[in-house]
Amino acid sequence: MEIEITQGWDIEHAQAAAELYVDAFGSKFKAAVPDRNKLITIIAKSFISEYSFAAFAEGKLVGVAGFQYGKSGFTSNMGFTGLIDELGLLGGVKAAAVFTLFERKPAPNEVVMDGIAVAESVRGQGVGTALLVALQRYTKQSGFHALRLDVIDSNPQAKKLYMRMGFVASHHEDFSYLNWLTGFSGATTMLWRP
Repeated sequence: MEIEITQGWDIEHAQAAAELYVDAFGSKFKAAVPDRNKLITIIAKSFISEYSFAAFAEGKLVGVAGFQYGKSGFTSNMGFTGLIDELGLLGGVKAAAVFTLFERKPAPNEVVMDGIAVAESVRGQGVGTALLVALQRYTKQSGFHALRLDVIDSNPQAKKLYMRMGFVASHHEDFSYLNWLTGFSGATTMLWRP
């Protein structure tokens, strides 16, 4: 299978990107927006595609990796007003509170990865690795000092991939008290330096 990696993608791919993202991370966001279709709509509207790398196979989007630096990132268009418009006042406030738990602010000269999502049909075929290589190349070529990500405890395969790609664990946070809400009990922050 031949994979093409691009930075960003046309708006016509927003729905497919949101579906990949929700398939990969939907369990984390279920407490914020239980309705999968609503969540896909919200996520699709939140994307700023230039803050992502996309993987295409035969013209079909099969993977996406978002990132952020400074004050902007892949899902920066997800605002409080938009959540209220989609979910009403109470639903929007609740969703905003839950999404806040997942916010990560980049340090100066640092890129933060907002997750890699790969279509189930092509997992294990190097798509995630290709997206990660693109992020590492971007980090280095843009003069950033580090690429940071968080990997949840319930995803040991991802942690193994990151370690193979040169990431080093910097610290671990225990969220066992939020397991009922987030669906995971902790996360390890990992860093890659060019």
